[in-house]
Amino acid sequence: MESSMNATSVVFLVSNVSNNMASVMSVMDDSGNLTSLAANINKSSNNQELHQRMCPTGFHENTEDLMCMKKINFDEQYKNPCWNPKVDDLACLPYFMIIGMQKCGTTDLFRAMIKHVNIIPPRDRYGDMVKETHFFDAFHYGHKLDDFEPRQYLSFKDYRNMFSSLSTKIKKGNTNFITGEATPAYLWRLYTWKLYPQNKNKTKPIVLLPDLVRHIIPNVKLIIVLRDPVDRSRSSYFYSHSPKKPVEAFDKAFLGGLRLIKDCFKVKTEVECILNDTLIMPFRTLTEEEMINSGMITKQAKNRGRQIRLSSLNSSTVSKLQEFFRPYNKLLLNLLNSSSFDWT
Repeated sequence: MESSMNATSVVFLVSNVSNNMASVMSVMDDSGNLTSLAANINKSSNNQELHQRMCPTGFHENTEDLMCMKKINFDEQYKNPCWNPKVDDLACLPYFMIIGMQKCGTTDLFRAMIKHVNIIPPRDRYGDMVKETHFFDAFHYGHKLDDFEPRQYLSFKDYRNMFSSLSTKIKKGNTNFITGEATPAYLWRLYTWKLYPQNKNKTKPIVLLPDLVRHIIPNVKLIIVLRDPVDRSRSSYFYSHSPKKPVEAFDKAFLGGLRLIKDCFKVKTEVECILNDTLIMPFRTLTEEEMINSGMITKQAKNRGRQIRLSSLNSSTVSKLQEFFRPYNKLLLNLLNSSSFDWT
């Protein structure tokens, strides 16, 4: 692994088990070019008027404004981004982040990585290992992932405390230990931009989730696992719904979703549509009781999930999904310049 002091790197992996191209579009401008909002902010950091506009007060009293936090001066003697907030206190943030995509094998990848003797996983306040922190996309601003959980505010201190096990290890003398997290939603849950203070009362965002990450951990290593978007969509649907649901329900859900998106494209830019939270398909995560009653857990334990993923789908639906994703698959292929990601 490279030193955390080097420039940010992004590693793309192919999953045979997605790439939701909506995620790619959401960080592109109208010409299809990748943009960085944080770069413009950092260039103008000495502009007092801009600072006042970017750093409003009184928006979220329960949380810090991440974009307006002072840049952290990480200590270069450590491989992992760590610093001393005060004397005899070592704090650390992730060396790497697995930021996408869901239903692409990110859990297996994370579990494999933390088996390395030098990788220390994050833990919650109870000492349990945490894979997905959801700090940047949800919990820092009190955003609930579903209707079943209580609203919570995860402060920056709470977040850094998740990596305190690493701090303890490093204090014992080994500076080569690293830590990381895996929140696949970071790649696509960009529609939470309305939660950020800089976007208050705005119809278009001036700050997105990548800007927050870059500001707080500028040299973090980003890992993205990609998959054929049609296969990923199918896998995501049948994971989020009872396997007893008929295939026709999949057809209805996705064809309806395509119509909504295409109708939006007629009156707005692609980026505006993808950042619109009302267009997010209402997939509900099953409760544990529902999964047990439906037999889903047993089926997965017996490695029979493949039967769900390879269920016969309406060929017309598959063709329409492939047609929709094709131009974005081409953009991705050109961006990565690797035939491994050719789903066109």
